[in-house]
Parts: sequence; C-alpha cells; structure tokens
Amino acid sequence: MGDRSERKTDKAFICVQDRLSHYVLNESLPQLLKTLKDPDEAALKPSILGHVSTLVAGLGPKAPSSPTAGVPLIHTPPHSPLDPFRDDLLAAFASGSRQPATRAASLPGLVHLVEVPAFLTREEVSYSVSALNDVLVAPDTDDEYDGALDGLVAIAELHPRVIEQSTLPLLFALLPSGSAPARGTKESEAYRRALEALASLCTHPDLFEILVLRILSRLEGVCGIVLAEAEEHATNGLYAHHLLATVRAVIKTKVGKKHDDLSKYVDKFVARLYGMFVLPTTFDGGDKLVANDGRLIEDAAEVIKLVLQHAKPT
Repeated sequence: MGDRSERKTDKAFICVQDRLSHYVLNESLPQLLKTLKDPDEAALKPSILGHVSTLVAGLGPKAPSSPTAGVPLIHTPPHSPLDPFRDDLLAAFASGSRQPATRAASLPGLVHLVEVPAFLTREEVSYSVSALNDVLVAPDTDDEYDGALDGLVAIAELHPRVIEQSTLPLLFALLPSGSAPARGTKESEAYRRALEALASLCTHPDLFEILVLRILSRLEGVCGIVLAEAEEHATNGLYAHHLLATVRAVIKTKVGKKHDDLSKYVDKFVARLYGMFVLPTTFDGGDKLVANDGRLIEDAAEVIKLVLQHAKPT
C-alpha cells in the first residue's frame, strides 16, 4: 500500500509541475520575447536574454525525490511548455550571439536549448552549434572564446556527430599538414588555440578516434621533414610537441572519466608512433628528420606508456 500511495503522490506532483511549467512560461516568455524585438528597449536585451536563458535552463527531466523538494519547472515531451516558443527562442539566442553586447547572455541560452531533451531537431542543433562555431573561430575576447568552447563541450556529450560534422573540420583546417608556421605569427596562434579546443572537445570515444587519426596524419607530415636550419628545427619540433601533448592531455582526461576504449589504440596508434619515431634512427640521414628530436621521442614515449598502462587486456 505504501509504494502505491507514493506512486500516486509522485504522479500528482508531476502533474502539478507540468501545469506550473506551462503557466510560468506562458506568462513570462511572450512578454520577454516581445520586449527583445522592441528597438526602443535595446539596452535591456542582455538582461532579458539572461533571464530567458535561466528559464530554459530550469527545464529538463527532473524528478524530485519528494514533493517537499520544491516545484521546479519540467519538460515533458512531446508536449513541452517551450514548444510554442521554439522558433522565437532559437532566433533570439542565435541573433544575440552575433552581437557583442548580447553574446555573453546568448551563448548559454543556445546550449540550454540543445540540452532540453527531445526538443530541438538535429537541424536545429546544428544551427545552434554553427552559431557557437562562429564565436569560437573569431571571438572578440577570451571570455567569448571560453563561453563558446564550454558550450560546445557540453553539446559534444549529447550530440557528438553534430560536433564531428560541424566543429571539428573548422579546427582541423587550422592545423598545418606539413611544415609549421613561424612562432609568434597569427597562424601559429591559430593552430595552438585549435589544439586547445580539440583537447577539450574530443574526449567522447567517437570524437577521440577522429582526433587520433588526424593527429597521426599531422605528425607524419611534420616528422618526415628534413631539417636544414636551427630555427626550422625549433619551429617544427614545437609543433610536433604540441600535437603529442594534445593527445596526451585527452588520454589523461579519458582515464579520469574511466573510459574503456583505449585498448583499441594499441594497434591503431601505438604501433604507428613506434614506427614514426624509431625507424628514422635506423637509416642514414634519419638524424636530420624532425622525428629524431630527443624531446619528441620522450613525448611519444609518454603517450605510448599512457595507452599501454590503461588499455584493458583483450
């Protein structure tokens, strides 16, 4: 009897939550969205977008442990209280992300929309991600960059394929496939920031596999370069170091998250690293290759050690 009574109480409470969610959003969102479109209230846009973002963030499949835990808003697909406002919300946050004054408030709003379960279509998720991508590749401030990257990292856990198709190509395009650009140039800073973003985004198993393949390709391109001058040696060696450091950082994150997919990289990744950094020592002229830099051999050894230590026996 007790369990049945509790189930009835929980069901009644969820019904109250659902009604409250519809009431709160129907009473607040129309006026907020109307004010956003009013050119005379432009100064209020950042604040309004922040409030709307907070409302959206409060929706989700929340199941309080008891009725005394409070009455949060809930999202109950396919009849979400957000449904009537879908297009206006998406347009408001996407448009706001393009304006410096409203960007900080809009980026979290886009992410919160994506996080509402079964709310946006795949095309709408891609549209939201493209708005975040625009900020990521051309931010006005470091805070904007951080906000866009944090948002994409959150979305990568839910929609890795969208990130794979939309965000990763933009970042990989910034990585030199041969000789590295001179240090201190815009190109050098761009590839370093791209690697930083990739390290944050690619912990998901599907995305990590893509990262490994692309990093190997870039490593093979730079490690096969025959060095002629000291400056060229330093520049290309530093690029190879950054590539290996990125993989090492992602593996450490995956180990902390207890991912179990590292075993597959013993053959796919470790063997190729051995070949890349050991073979050049076996033939004449190999000492002039970037791959023969002692510091890079140590970097590669650290990556190999990490994979082998945490690969589960098959």
